[in-house]
Amino acid sequence: MKALMVHIKNAWLVCSITIILVLGIELVSYVLVSIRYALASIEGTPIDPRSQADGYENADWAAEYLKEENSKPLYKWHSYVYWRNAPFKGKYINIDAEGLRQTWSGIDNKGSSETKNLRIFMFGGSTMWGAGARDEETIPSFLAKMLTQEYGFNVKVTNFGMGGYISTQEVIALLRELQGGNIPDLAVFYDGVNDAFSTFQNKGMGGIPQNEANRVREFNLLRPEMIRRLYKETLLATCLNSSTYQIARALARRITGRDLLHVEWNPSVYPPPNQVANEVVRVYSWNIALVRNLGQIYGFKTLFYWQPVVFTKDKLTVYEQKVADEAKGVGQYYEAAVTTAKTQLSDVDGFHDISSVFSGNPKPYFIDTVHITGAGNEIVARRMLKDVVPIVQLWQTR
Repeated sequence: MKALMVHIKNAWLVCSITIILVLGIELVSYVLVSIRYALASIEGTPIDPRSQADGYENADWAAEYLKEENSKPLYKWHSYVYWRNAPFKGKYINIDAEGLRQTWSGIDNKGSSETKNLRIFMFGGSTMWGAGARDEETIPSFLAKMLTQEYGFNVKVTNFGMGGYISTQEVIALLRELQGGNIPDLAVFYDGVNDAFSTFQNKGMGGIPQNEANRVREFNLLRPEMIRRLYKETLLATCLNSSTYQIARALARRITGRDLLHVEWNPSVYPPPNQVANEVVRVYSWNIALVRNLGQIYGFKTLFYWQPVVFTKDKLTVYEQKVADEAKGVGQYYEAAVTTAKTQLSDVDGFHDISSVFSGNPKPYFIDTVHITGAGNEIVARRMLKDVVPIVQLWQTR
C-alpha cells in the first residue's frame, strides 16, 4: 500500500511538472507572438498580404481596412442558411442587426408621401458582400449610386451577400424574406465561385454549403453521450489555437518552406473538372428555375450573373498572375464551370455570363483569386446597370 502511494505521489509530481512546463512554454510563446504582432503594427508591416495587391495602388487605408475585415465578430447562427454576419460598426464596414452590410442610399421621400421606392435585393457570396472593399464601394452600393445619381430613380438596394454562401443558401434566404412578407421588385443573384468550390470540396456533390464537414463534426456535440468527443475536439482546438503552435508553425515554415497544416494537392481524390462543372450548373439551373417561378408568383423580376475570377481575366498584372499560379489546382475547376455555364445557360432568360467583364483590361482588380477592389466592383455594377435600368423604367410606368 505504501509503495502504491509513492507511485501515485510520483505520478502527480510528474503530471504537475509537465503541466507547469506546458503552461510555461505557452506563456513564453504568447509573449513572443504578442511582441511579433506589436512590432508588425509599429513597423506598419501588413499582416494580411492582400493589402499589397496592386489594385489598391498603395492606398493608405487598405491595410487598415483588411485588419478591420479580419477582426469583425464571428458569424451568428441563422436558421436554414447556417450563418449570417454579427452586427458590427466600424470605419469601413458596418453591419446592421439583421446581419446585412450597409449599402449606399440616396432615398429622399420628403417631397411626397406617395413616393414609392423600387426595392432591389442582391444575393451572392463574399464577392457580393464586398470583401476587400469599403461599404460605399460594394457592388450593391455602386448600383444604388448609379441608379439614383445618373437616372434619378428612387431605389432601395439591400445587400444580402454573405461570405461563403452558395446559390442554394441564397435561394433559401430569399424564401425566408418572402415568408415574412418582404417582397422585392427585383432580385439579383451573383454567383459561380462558391458553387464551383463547394461542389469540388464535396467531391462532386452540388448544392451543399461549404465546409459541411465542420457542421457534421459539430452536430450533437453537446449531448451527454458525446462528452468524450467534445473533450477531444476541445483539446484539438486548444492546441491549434495556442501560441506554442503558432511558434512551431512559423519555425516549420521558415525551415521547410511549408505550412504544418499544408495538405499536398492530390487530384486523384477529386472528380475531374468537367464532372464537377456539370453538377454545378445542374444545381444552379434548378435554382434559377425556382427563383424565376417565385418571381412570377410574387410579382418580382430576376437577374442572374456568373461572376469573374482571376482565371477569366486575360490581361493579368504580375501580382494577379502570381495569385492565379498559386491556385492553379482549383483554378481548372472554376474555368470548367465557366465554360459549362456559358454552354448550358446561354439561352436562359435573365442569365448573364459576365465572367469576362475585365477582358482586354490590363488594370489590376483582383486582390486574391475571387475578390476585387472597389474599382472592380464599379465595373461589375455598371455591367449590371445595363439590365437593371430597363426593368426600373418599366416599373416606373406602371
